[in-house]
Amino acid sequence: MEKIVVAIGGNAISKANKELENVCKQIALLIEKDSKIALTHGNGPQVGELLLSFEKANQKITLDVVVAMTQAQIGYEIQTLLQNFLGKDRKIFVIPTRVLVDRREEAFLNPTKPIGPLYAEEEAKRLMEEKGYIMKRVTMENKVGYRRVVPSPQPIEILELEMIRRLLKEGIVISCGGGGIPVVYEEGKLKGVEAVIDKDLASALLASALKFDKLVIATNIEKVKLNFMKENERDIDEMSVDEAKKYLKEGHFQEGSMKPKIIACINFLESGGKEAIITSTSKIIDAIFGDAGTKIRK
Repeated sequence: MEKIVVAIGGNAISKANKELENVCKQIALLIEKDSKIALTHGNGPQVGELLLSFEKANQKITLDVVVAMTQAQIGYEIQTLLQNFLGKDRKIFVIPTRVLVDRREEAFLNPTKPIGPLYAEEEAKRLMEEKGYIMKRVTMENKVGYRRVVPSPQPIEILELEMIRRLLKEGIVISCGGGGIPVVYEEGKLKGVEAVIDKDLASALLASALKFDKLVIATNIEKVKLNFMKENERDIDEMSVDEAKKYLKEGHFQEGSMKPKIIACINFLESGGKEAIITSTSKIIDAIFGDAGTKIRK
């Protein structure tokens, strides 16, 4: 039995329910092939939309609470679709997951995690002036624009890990949504913080802690690219950890986009994982059993 953590990108599932339905159909096929599956998911667009709705209502809400709310929202959607594919007797669990971070980390001084929609430059400047947002130029679905960025500290510990481990013996677990709810210990007490943890880094931590074989990161492009959006752009079919580190050092991967995915794969493989795959949400099965996607091995 192959044990796989599949991390579903928030951007990839935000456009239409058909996309998420296709992802869940592939997950169901993997389970029917006797794979043990743990699911995680992103929530960047959903977090941004929820924050906007609270702002329009002139209500305040913190990022940790928004992450918790979107964990339940997206987890429920995935759970329902999987249940319909696999049958009512299949056990599928959604776990609101807290992840420990370090408030002293530099990430709190240098926000990098994109959330919410893509803005034109003029609108981005207005939001910076009116709301004090930090906006950065990014590429999203081959479009260039500006998105709000927030602190993205490193995940240290998944507090619900033992519960996830136990429930995986019974069925499918959906956890670490949006990277997990960011929490810290202050004076011996847990407290949520204003941040969004990168879901790929949290997924790699989960896969390593569970000692799973594979980490599959499903996003909105089929393969990792060198020289992205340049005339000499090219796909990467396979690469080693050393090659991934080399390309990372050369600056091929953007912050808040492909860079954390590559780092997550490296972390997983250096912690004992066998294979990491980055591919599109429509090619999960093809990437695991065929030639699709970018495969990273030691």
